[in-house]
Amino acid sequence: MDDLLKKKQRRLKANGRERQRMHGLNDALDVLRQYVPITTQHQKLSKIETLRLARNYILVLQRILQTGRQPTPLEYAHQLSVGLSQTTTNLLANLLQVRNLLELVSNECDSQLSDVDLRCIHRHSHLASANM
Repeated sequence: MDDLLKKKQRRLKANGRERQRMHGLNDALDVLRQYVPITTQHQKLSKIETLRLARNYILVLQRILQTGRQPTPLEYAHQLSVGLSQTTTNLLANLLQVRNLLELVSNECDSQLSDVDLRCIHRHSHLASANM
């Protein structure tokens, strides 16, 4: 009986530690959500979407530092949306007001961020702005 009680206490302690760990992780993700380009009052990004968006945002900032040029809104939206769900991509496109342009690019360009893709995005952004 004493052995069973010790196991139960160990399990309760382990559960408590795991709960604290998860609270810490969730708090850290809430802080990270404040620094990514999408912040909404209505819908919170999932943990994985928050991490992917943060990764993409860091890559965009690195590219800006390397090239010394600001991406067009379409390039920015495309770079941020790599690996994100369609729902988050749509949210991002609406926020950046490039919804129709993003659909055009996603139909014709590969989703990987290479120089060829960036030229494709840039070409489409100029074509789309000429057609407006």
